[in-house]
Amino acid sequence: MYPDSYFWFLWVLFWICCIFTFCKWLSDKLEIEELVPISMACVALMGIMVALDVRVFGFQFLAYYFLFYTLGYCIHRFPILQVKKNVMLATLGMVWLFMAWFWNMHELPSWMPAIPHVPSTLLQYAYRGFTAAIAIFVLLGVAPKTLNGKSLLNKSFAHLGVVSLGLYVVHLSFIGWIKDSIQALIPAISDSLAIVLLFVASFASSYIIVKLLTMNKWASRIMLGKI
Repeated sequence: MYPDSYFWFLWVLFWICCIFTFCKWLSDKLEIEELVPISMACVALMGIMVALDVRVFGFQFLAYYFLFYTLGYCIHRFPILQVKKNVMLATLGMVWLFMAWFWNMHELPSWMPAIPHVPSTLLQYAYRGFTAAIAIFVLLGVAPKTLNGKSLLNKSFAHLGVVSLGLYVVHLSFIGWIKDSIQALIPAISDSLAIVLLFVASFASSYIIVKLLTMNKWASRIMLGKI
């Protein structure tokens, strides 16, 4: 009923893809621009979430992240939306850093006053959404300039992007055990060093397990969703 931990994004992404595919099918049937039913779906989902505060079956995540899925689709489809000038990227980057510094999951920044007759929930979603949207424009503008080369660093990032879901899924199974083991072996360890050791140990272990799973066709398909 409330898929809000660990693998919630897989559930949400599945339904976002279903709704998005339905919108594109509907546009073909009605012979209208794809963005019309997609935009209507965005408005409908957000309206239901804000007005009725529906949270069962992860509906709030579905409504919220459908906007970003649509934003990615639009940026890919319309090159004019892609920020390429360094000055603009730097400006947006500074705006994002400022807004991210005051970002809060459940509250508005202290410097942002309430607006009469506008629900605070709506303002919170707007602030969070605007902050994330700026980050998307910056990342999609910077990445082609820095990660499209053939250096070892770029190849490593590309490879990790392919196995990242497997790493995420696998590490959840034993990260608690690794944490307890580190604390038991080094009781007086500082928090900073413990975090570094935990990251290295869980990353290395997860990567090895994922590589072993990908060596078998059925294990790769069933455990990692690789076809």
